[in-house]
Amino acid sequence: MSSIDNIRSVNQDAKLLELGLDSLMVTEIKQVLEREFYIFLSISDIREITIRKLKKLSNEKSMIVEAKMETESQETESLFPVRVSDSVEQCYK
Repeated sequence: MSSIDNIRSVNQDAKLLELGLDSLMVTEIKQVLEREFYIFLSISDIREITIRKLKKLSNEKSMIVEAKMETESQETESLFPVRVSDSVEQCYK
C-alpha cells in the first residue's frame, strides 16, 4: 500500500482494493472487523469495502458502546439508589 499522508485527502468512496492493500493488510482488517465489530466478511468483500463504510462501522460501534455504558449505569443506579456519599453524610448528622 502506498503511503497516505492525510486520510482526508483520500476519496471516502474508494474501495480498499483501489488503495493497494496487500493480502496481509486485508487479513488484518478482516481480523479487526471480526474481533471488534462481529462482522464476518470474505476477503473479496473486504477488498470492496470503502473508507466511508469503515468509518460508519466505527461510528456505529462507538454509539453502541456509549448506549451500553449508559444502560449499565442506569441499571447500577436502580440496584443501589442511595449513593455512598449520601449514606456517609447522613451518618454524621
